[in-house]
Amino acid sequence: MAARALNTTAGGAIALLAYWLWPTWERTQVPDALARMLDAYREYFHLVRESYTAPEKSFAHELDRVRLAGRLARSNLEASVDRLLAEPGTSPETVKALGASSPAPTAWPTP
Repeated sequence: MAARALNTTAGGAIALLAYWLWPTWERTQVPDALARMLDAYREYFHLVRESYTAPEKSFAHELDRVRLAGRLARSNLEASVDRLLAEPGTSPETVKALGASSPAPTAWPTP
């Protein structure tokens, strides 16, 4: 048990040291999260359009799948923006561009 505790402590210390030396800033993650959300919304839009152009086919299962993917992408983007707003050095221009007036982002549209 002592060896496991020692190894866990050593692993945690190494992970913290690596993060301290090479931090992952959220400002590098937000553009990708936004792109993933827009891609998910685009896929949802295309499927909705297809369901209207081909009413004889059933798209219920596929619509549920892409709707959930869009909601997940939106939630991930909201969380990413929250983390960005908590980072030091986030400029007021960035906050304004993201539609946030405080450390909490505004609501994103639901697909």
